[in-house]
Amino acid sequence: MVYESGAHSFTTADYSNKFMFVVMGDNRPGLSEGLLNGIMNNNPRFVLHTGDLVQNGHTLSDWFIFFRNWESMLSTIPTMSVYGNHEEFVLLNEFFVFPGGNAPKPDNEGQWYSFQYNNVHIVNLYNYDDFSPVSDQYNWLINDLENVSEEVDHVFAHIHAPMFTSGVRQGAGVCPRTYKNFHHYLISFFC
Repeated sequence: MVYESGAHSFTTADYSNKFMFVVMGDNRPGLSEGLLNGIMNNNPRFVLHTGDLVQNGHTLSDWFIFFRNWESMLSTIPTMSVYGNHEEFVLLNEFFVFPGGNAPKPDNEGQWYSFQYNNVHIVNLYNYDDFSPVSDQYNWLINDLENVSEEVDHVFAHIHAPMFTSGVRQGAGVCPRTYKNFHHYLISFFC
């Protein structure tokens, strides 16, 4: 089975003073067409997806359903995702191209990365990997934050698991330590 869409295009970065982006996630097994249309009607410059795009990241048919249902948005609005526990580093790298060169080992490419849009710098982190002070991801983040452009007014961390919750499941690994150790970098979190 092969999933193939038609040819589409989207607009690249617009460096006007004001822009909007959307943060969303955990939409498995699906998201209503009305919500997707609402997002598109607001014309965000890009979408940050906090992971769990599909129910089972190992099942190719789940991905085909996802791309069929989301084609209208994915084909017109740049979308950046982080790994959720339902992707667990399977197939996501086959379908999304992430900024490279951030991980010292090829197996970690795409698990953490950053990008800048206008005056916003976004770091994308991986909840389910070592985030101790001697880990590759931790050291990459320190280096990334220390080299943020002076043009940047806002720094956001894009992470799958929530840092704070009313339930018993708090963010896995990276969130509590990230907040404690990096709040002086003026990071706002999307978890």
